[in-house]
Amino acid sequence: MSTSNAARVIDHFISGKMPRTGNAGTSLALVGAWGTGKTHFWKQRIAALAPKVGGTHRSSVRPHPKPRTYAYVSLFGMNSLDEIRTALTVDAYAHDGLDKKAMGTIKRLLGSATARSDKASLSLAALTEFADAVLYRSLKGALICIDDLERRGHGLSLTDVFGLATQLRDEMECDVALILNEDRFETKEDQEAYRIHHEKAVDVFVRFEPTPEEAFDIAFDKWEEERDLEAESCHNREVRNVRLLLRIRRTLADVLDQIDTEVQAIRQLAIRSVTFVTWACFERENAALDGSVIATMPNASEDVVHAVLEDAKDEENRSDHFDEPSQSRLLGRRTANVYMTYNTPSPLHTLIVGFVVRGWFDPEELRQAVEEEERAALRENGLIPRAWDLFYKGPSDLDEKHLAESLRTAYLTEMATASLEKVDDAIRLLRQLDRDDYADDLVERVGEVHQDDPQIRDWRKNLSFASDRPYDSKLEAKLDELAKALIPEIPVAEALKAASEHRLDRDGMDALKKANIDAYAEHLRQAGTAQIRAIYGFVGPEPAVRKKVVDALHRIAADSRIYRLRLERILSTIDWATPDAGAEPSATTDSSDENDPA
Repeated sequence: MSTSNAARVIDHFISGKMPRTGNAGTSLALVGAWGTGKTHFWKQRIAALAPKVGGTHRSSVRPHPKPRTYAYVSLFGMNSLDEIRTALTVDAYAHDGLDKKAMGTIKRLLGSATARSDKASLSLAALTEFADAVLYRSLKGALICIDDLERRGHGLSLTDVFGLATQLRDEMECDVALILNEDRFETKEDQEAYRIHHEKAVDVFVRFEPTPEEAFDIAFDKWEEERDLEAESCHNREVRNVRLLLRIRRTLADVLDQIDTEVQAIRQLAIRSVTFVTWACFERENAALDGSVIATMPNASEDVVHAVLEDAKDEENRSDHFDEPSQSRLLGRRTANVYMTYNTPSPLHTLIVGFVVRGWFDPEELRQAVEEEERAALRENGLIPRAWDLFYKGPSDLDEKHLAESLRTAYLTEMATASLEKVDDAIRLLRQLDRDDYADDLVERVGEVHQDDPQIRDWRKNLSFASDRPYDSKLEAKLDELAKALIPEIPVAEALKAASEHRLDRDGMDALKKANIDAYAEHLRQAGTAQIRAIYGFVGPEPAVRKKVVDALHRIAADSRIYRLRLERILSTIDWATPDAGAEPSATTDSSDENDPA
């Protein structure tokens, strides 16, 4: 039955408009698979009709001497009829002033009972039992909902539940709704009890089987942000499970609340990622591993996310973060159903995978991921790509001044999002357009934006991989200036001592590259031959540092024949007669070195 037809029937039932026999009430069964949203749908209809029936728990639609009461109970884990009666009573009066109405009734009836017993003393247990009975009987004419019949405890039989429902309907004039999944009555006893009693106990059956579109409308009622995109993401996966859709909605609301950005493309990425990952994690049985499902998620595939989630849930492989090495290992898995490579996963998508599994974001990681996504969005849609489009796609008689101003404005505004290669391209083009002033403005802007960027220390190393030509000379000078300023001030003596002990780190090596020959010579003049040999061997792979060591040793050797002869024995690969900055990095020792007193 479609949800519109189901709503019509249920609304008639809630409003007390169903045909009835005599004074008896009516009964309805809302039947459907787990996760289809039966309970959620029922509560939606109750909420929708509340203004018409005089409140959340009262109804005066049906002609009754008293205002109508509404009570709901889930049988999950319940083991007796007394538990059901108590739960119905508590729910019915929880919002209607139990102390004022119920206790007044109990007080009057207890007074009458005491009088009839000739003022004999009553035990506390007897009083409690009597009060429960009074409150339960006050449910006469109420609207009752009994949910989760298949999840009741082992001490409660299905026959007893149907018996209670029948009593409420026939003797207490209640309208009784039963919410259940008939396919989950697994024991023969339950199946037989259902076969025998359901036709007698239930007047109207409503089979709840929403389509993916209807399930989405139920779960995302009153959801506004990117509703069409979210609907498309869910419909593409044919999600019918309302419980899963509600999980997606809760997760999505939490994620979007934490993502501090106004860039719509990033929020759209979050919507796709949350939908996809939540579906892949919690709807595994229905997750079809084929290419058609990933149409709305170009960089992800089901097997990839499943692999991440499997390892994330495995205690042996659990870690606090989805770092790049472990992600690369996990994302390397493939199945025969999908042939798609996850080349460069979005940092935000990676964090969302972790959020769905663990339920939390690291605030700093999230901030960095959002900033990276914002930079990526600018690279694709900002002023810089527009300026280059003007150059490549503009008319042949394009005004040079307009092009130069567009490039200058774009890079001054969005320098933080641009790669050094593209900055160099812009600078070269501006110089070719005879706008050295604009090109120099870009060089200075690079200095402002990247003055604290630790990646600038490796710009020359990265250049060798990214380009087959050097950068603009002024740009290179500015980058070298920035890189040098980022090197910590570490004394040369401290760095050389660390090198002799083979524990020199990157900061120390960069400090040695920055230091002058005089500082080297001052320390090496006091070093023993074993320490010199260790230093030379350790810095061998760094030509710039090795050259400074050799030049400093040459300077010292020029002042002392003994010192030169000593060096010739321990570093035989160096020509000590002529300074040689290109000496081999390995330090060899003559056989006579064993007699060296050092």
